Amino acid sequence: QLQHLDVSRTGRKVTDASITVVAQLCPLLQHLNVSGLPGSGVLTDEGIAAVARHCPQLQHLDVSRTGGDITDTSITMVAHRCPQLQHLDVSYTSGKVTDASITAVAQGCPQLQHLDVSRTGRKVTDASITVVAQLCPLLQHLNVSGLPGSGVLTDEGIAAVARHCPQLQHLDVSRTGGDITDTSITMVAHRCPQLQHLDVSYTSGKVTDASITAVAQGCPQLQHLDV
Repeated sequence: QLQHLDVSRTGRKVTDASITVVAQLCPLLQHLNVSGLPGSGVLTDEGIAAVARHCPQLQHLDVSRTGGDITDTSITMVAHRCPQLQHLDVSYTSGKVTDASITAVAQGCPQLQHLDVSRTGRKVTDASITVVAQLCPLLQHLNVSGLPGSGVLTDEGIAAVARHCPQLQHLDVSRTGGDITDTSITMVAHRCPQLQHLDVSYTSGKVTDASITAVAQGCPQLQHLDV
């Protein structure tokens, strides 16, 4: 009847072998955290794919900081087989999780509330974030920090979130290379009144008094502001 398993940061001692057995024998699993398991084949798509195949009730999956061994292959399987997924963290996955699987998650997991794609290189862009916004209106938490500039993630993606996700509470657009500006942050201010946490630090001077004032006016529940 195991529903919650956290094996994060257990070194190289928890691998595909045990995660696969857990998946096969614990079909009620809802929460799995394997973050911080180093690469070099310790935990790979094989283990996460087994979870996708055998654990249809999965709601929370954290594969962050797994050394690039978790890729689009297994995340797409999760998207197709775990429709109740609410929380997904693929941050620091060495560019191996891309628009392809994030779009699949948006299409297959309409209950998604928490998405962290920070530090995923240039592989997660406006394209998938826009689809997430359109298909996951319950989204409350979005972290896109550390996505480099040059048009990877821009006002277009954040504006889509503002338009379609009125329950947004947490938004981190820090270190995005100057592509996030007053334009989209002002839209968030106008359309996401439940916003509680906003991080716009290191945005190359593109977020100014104008949008921060709009946030103050439109988001009375704001508790954390990092500029």
